[in-house]
Amino acid sequence: MRFLTILLVCLHPLSAAFAEKPTKEPELSIEFRRASFEQREGWKASKLKADEKEIFLHPQAEVDLSDVQTMSVDYKERFDAWLVSIELSNEGSQKMRTLTTEYLNRPLAILVNGEVIMAPVIRTQISKKLQISGLSEKEAKSLVAQFEKHVQKSPDE
Repeated sequence: MRFLTILLVCLHPLSAAFAEKPTKEPELSIEFRRASFEQREGWKASKLKADEKEIFLHPQAEVDLSDVQTMSVDYKERFDAWLVSIELSNEGSQKMRTLTTEYLNRPLAILVNGEVIMAPVIRTQISKKLQISGLSEKEAKSLVAQFEKHVQKSPDE
């Protein structure tokens, strides 16, 4: 009995060393950048998630996570599509309105955690509300869950 107790006491620290370490989730990043399907000086080449088509991104995001006020998951049965609905802050709305007015009829890259998930051509001015489509159910729900965790970490923003 004494041997078993000593063995358990000795093995306990080892079991902690071999236990699976929790993986840290990456910090959430959402960016809206001017984009082009033609190379431009100083713009970074990237690939679209869906079809691996090459796209070139402006070096700086003009609207980002700090401009997002709310985010939710929606399912549109008519299109069998999952969407992430985003509402921007007043400052973010002004930035998006300026961006989409100046960059009309050109692609706007939407990056999530550094990956270009889509680059729709801007056909009309966007300001307060927008939707991201082309995501699976899992991706849409994960994005919103990450956003909610981000908001809980920084309630003052």
